[in-house]
Formats: sequence, structure tokens, C-alpha cells
Amino acid sequence: MLLVVPQLLNAEEVRALRELAQHGRFTDGRSSSGSHLSEAKQNLQMLPSDEQMAALNKIVMGALSRCVAFHDFAIPRHTSGFRINRYDVGMAYGKHLDNPILGDMGSLRSDISMTAFLSDPGSYDGGELRLETPYGIEDVKLPVGDAVIYATVVPHEVVRVTRGSRLAVIGWLQSHIRDPAQRQILYDMNRAREALRQTGADEDAIKLLVKTYGNLMRMWMDG
Repeated sequence: MLLVVPQLLNAEEVRALRELAQHGRFTDGRSSSGSHLSEAKQNLQMLPSDEQMAALNKIVMGALSRCVAFHDFAIPRHTSGFRINRYDVGMAYGKHLDNPILGDMGSLRSDISMTAFLSDPGSYDGGELRLETPYGIEDVKLPVGDAVIYATVVPHEVVRVTRGSRLAVIGWLQSHIRDPAQRQILYDMNRAREALRQTGADEDAIKLLVKTYGNLMRMWMDG
């Protein structure tokens, strides 16, 4: 239900995104939350121009498109677009679940959430992404360019920032596989297949695993 991707964004992409943020206009993040989240949410959200939004989406989608682990984990179908948000001193986002339906006119079911970090973790205190997983609480505060991708059904929060500023890209995706437990099974099967290939395992066993993976995809896929 959780995947950490080291260096999802390369140095050039991080620089470009920071430059977008530097020249962008930020507004109260509560403007994009439902009334049930407005009291919990204290952050700033970049309000991009059409040109800035196109650049932001191009950069992040380009990074995701080359990330095999992301595709294996998320099995993505649609994206809602991406946002840059900022937490300054005193800002936090209390425990919550993201909205289940996003996009223009409610066009996307949010299955997968993503946070890609743009600030050096040593430049701010607090600001951890705290995930309430079935295996316990996990605090995530990653190096610049790293990302965490997780099932949107996981309750989470951003811990209050006490020094500096936390800048990140966030986004949501709809998967071809609605159920997070089924997505995890398929991801594990993919990892097992790659491990078997690297160890020179019996080719017939690998083909059987590939066949089973494909059959489960056909059984579980939406649409």
C-alpha cells in the first residue's frame, strides 16, 4: 500500500519545479478542500497560470512515465493533474482522507496519492507526512526529488512545521485496479517475476506466473 521512489524527479526537474514555485502565486490551501477538511488544512497552494500548470504536469508526468516501479505499483489509468503546496512555520494538515472523487465535474476516482519532496529535509523541522498504515504509523520525510506513493484509503496528515518551509508536489491518480489489496497482490507478483528472472529460475515457472498475473489483471480491471 506504500511505495517510496528514490529520485523520481531528477535535479533538472527539481530545479524547474522550484522555479515555477518561486514565480507562482500561492493561496490559502483551504480553497481546494471540502468543508469537512477546511478546519484541518493549514497550508498554501500554488495557483498556477495555464502555462505554469502545463509545465508542472509535463515535468511530473515525464518523471512518472519512466518509473517502472510506479507503473507496477499504481497501474495508472487517469490523473487529476498535479499541485505544488507549501507549509510555512505553524502550518499543518490534520489527519484526514483525501476526497474520493476529484477532477473536473468529479471525473476521477482517487485511488493513489503521491507526494514528491522539493525541499531539503534538513532545511525544515516537522512537516513529516504521517501515514496510518495497517502495520502502524509511518512518518515520511524524504530527500529532494524522492516521492512516496500510497493508497488513498490510508489516513494521513502533515505534521506541523516548526522551522523553515516544506515544498512538495502532490497528485492523485485513478488506477485500473480499484481494490488496493488486489493492486498489492499484482505488485508483489511483478516483483517475484523479476526476482525469478534475475536468479535464472525455471522458465516454465516464470511463464506460469506471467499467465496468472495476466489473468488476474483481466479479472480485476475496471472497464
